[in-house]
Amino acid sequence: MTKSTSAWLARTAVTAGLIVAGTTLAQAASASTISFGVPPWPGVAVKTEIAEQLLHTLGYQTKTEHVGLPFIYRGLADGNTEVFMGAWLPAEKDMLGPLVQKKQVVKLGSNLSGAIEGLAVPDYVWNKGIHSIKDLAAHPKMFDHKIYGIEAGSAMDQAISRAVKDNYEGLGDYKMVPSSTAAMLAELKHSEPKKSPMVFLGWRPHWMNIKFHIHYLKDKDGSPIAGIKSDVLTLVSAKLDNDNVTTLLKHIHVPAKTQSRWIYDYSYKKGDKSTVAHQWLASHPETVEQWLAGVKTVDGGSAVDAYHKRYAK
Repeated sequence: MTKSTSAWLARTAVTAGLIVAGTTLAQAASASTISFGVPPWPGVAVKTEIAEQLLHTLGYQTKTEHVGLPFIYRGLADGNTEVFMGAWLPAEKDMLGPLVQKKQVVKLGSNLSGAIEGLAVPDYVWNKGIHSIKDLAAHPKMFDHKIYGIEAGSAMDQAISRAVKDNYEGLGDYKMVPSSTAAMLAELKHSEPKKSPMVFLGWRPHWMNIKFHIHYLKDKDGSPIAGIKSDVLTLVSAKLDNDNVTTLLKHIHVPAKTQSRWIYDYSYKKGDKSTVAHQWLASHPETVEQWLAGVKTVDGGSAVDAYHKRYAK
């Protein structure tokens, strides 16, 4: 073999090695970027921000798409969206069910406890003995025959309208007042100082549960309009192949009271989302350490040590 041939082979080997190394690094970088879908819901926005900050602490990169539910579910199916932390059931069962059956989406489990929606009243109305749908039906004059809802066409507004139309539990003397979430809460704020009786559509988590003293009305099991318990799931695309990431995501779980506080600080108080998330993470080391059990950094290091290094006070 001539010297020129040997030199050419050496250069070729080096070039090939660089190409392979570059490809490996590119693949690693791609694999360490996790994509999230986020609808225009403040609670899911902060919860996702918390997950993203923890992933950044572990050495991952993230990207977020702020889009509507249909686009999020489509993204999960094709793998362009890898994580969604706001799957409300049973409300979204028709969108989620087919994707789970086709094994395109994986349910990691619940990330929230204590979620509820249904008709609610202020504390001063509850104290007058209005505790259930039957109590409400018996006193239409007290409420000027009005039930306040949110956006016309929403699932719960439709359910309440049907209940009134069908005289469910005697509610036929009421009329539904659809408007918007902001208008409904403004009416509640206006009614509270005067202690004017009001019944409205409420849900938890939301900042209304912190700003106002409210109670959710009781009804029989399976009620379409009261005490409806919801399950909020974390979903991942079946194309997400990262056990370290999914272990962390499985562990992230908070009570509704905590998420209501996030919503209050971010949406009502107009706080910065990243600041709200950072302050909460820094203030709850025991919870975060539990979330990080069995989780490593990208380079195999201690996730707990990385957390304390970033969030040390």
